[in-house]
Amino acid sequence: MVIRFTPFRLLVAATALGMSAAHGELAYVADAANDRVVVIDTAGPTPIDSIAVGHRPIDVIVNPSGTRLYVANEYDDTVSVVETVDRAIIARIPGMTALRGLAMNASGTRLFVAAYDSIHVVDTATNQAVGVPLPLALGQCRYASGKPAVDPPGITVYVPIDDCAYPYSSRGMLAIIDVRDAAAVVNVMVGTGPNSATLDAARNRLYVPNWWDGSMSIIDTRDRSVIATIPFGPNVYPTLAAADPVRPRAYVTDNGAGGVRIIDTADGTISGNPIDVGGGGHSVSRSAKMARSRT
Repeated sequence: MVIRFTPFRLLVAATALGMSAAHGELAYVADAANDRVVVIDTAGPTPIDSIAVGHRPIDVIVNPSGTRLYVANEYDDTVSVVETVDRAIIARIPGMTALRGLAMNASGTRLFVAAYDSIHVVDTATNQAVGVPLPLALGQCRYASGKPAVDPPGITVYVPIDDCAYPYSSRGMLAIIDVRDAAAVVNVMVGTGPNSATLDAARNRLYVPNWWDGSMSIIDTRDRSVIATIPFGPNVYPTLAAADPVRPRAYVTDNGAGGVRIIDTADGTISGNPIDVGGGGHSVSRSAKMARSRT
């Protein structure tokens, strides 16, 4: 049985994450409801174009040079490859089932695609799969539930895993996969309904927002242990996290009460009040994910 489930995701403007939007920088927003990617000039911010892609795009990622945009299309089981200069689709990568999200190594040579029960590794030079899919070894009624993360060399992949049993009372997992040895899968227990994985490589931390129990798990990537679980309180549904490249902070989007929560990753506490990104942005972005690149 294949379960197609995509939790709502909150789109956060670049400035809300404490990152300046330089002139000439573009944002690419996956508009799942309309099967397209919207191109935004962040200097405005103003939508300047849209790109028709596959059916229900749920995640986007741009390569380090900003020349290629990759779009995960959940309902037609493909990844669209877009040339960012003329915004044309140059390839469609098929052969994957119920896509969850995308990650890329630091050099941009490998794309990692999380599907229902496996990870597909794609050579970005040829847009062809490398080897066979990496199995997640999930067992009964478990499935990849959101956006994966990968370490800079592209050796270790982190995938959030959920349980399909209702009322979602079971704890989720984080599957840790060594691409050199697909059989060596380590499963770390996290909160209920893990929705994404974000690597903070500089601090040896991994952040896993847990949708159903309103928390975020912090994992030490050196010994692969949960070192903190941060509860956000009632009516908070954390979805995505971003690591601050300068300060020991993580920014976590909330599709419940709305806004962005700031986490002090040095001591694992919530810092200050949520950042208000506006109710309109919350509702429009329920089927969106953003990537950014320079023109």
